[in-house]
Amino acid sequence: MSDAVPREPVIWRRPRHAAAGAALWLAVSASVPAQVAPAVPAPGLPPGVTAPAAPGVVTPVSARGPRQLADEIIPILRRRKTPWQLYGSYAQMYRDYADRESAIRPANDRAAATQARLVAHLRGMADLLTRMGDQAKLRQSIQRGTSTVAPEKRQETFVQAGTELDRLLNDFVRWAAALPQTRAASPRRG
Repeated sequence: MSDAVPREPVIWRRPRHAAAGAALWLAVSASVPAQVAPAVPAPGLPPGVTAPAAPGVVTPVSARGPRQLADEIIPILRRRKTPWQLYGSYAQMYRDYADRESAIRPANDRAAATQARLVAHLRGMADLLTRMGDQAKLRQSIQRGTSTVAPEKRQETFVQAGTELDRLLNDFVRWAAALPQTRAASPRRG
């Protein structure tokens, strides 16, 4: 038996850098007026309780285009301390851009080909962000001691995940540089 004091459970603390990511998310979300279906009183429910919005109602993601969003989030992602939960939010924003762009009917074959390339590009960027989130989640779980990775392989896995995260970030930066300067689908058109 050892005289070691039992370890107390690890309590998750919000990292200091989470405030920067959360601030960006709030800034992007707050800058866009939400277009939501008006509340409909639900029959049979008490007054003041409304039915959920129709499933087909789409709210715009951002008044900014995907290039401007990438320009804002790349410096945040470069610090490698972004909470893994934010990667999924960013990926969803790019999926929404792709969905909005694909909903627009192109005028001719050339426009249709350009649109198809842009939609594939935006979905590829969303996939990169999702994979970056997976690597960040692995790294953060190892840092916090909640990982299922064997203890003898944690250091090696942590370094490999960091290398992969850097590679994915560099790919994301390259893909972002290839985006057009103008917005993808304008919220007013969709």
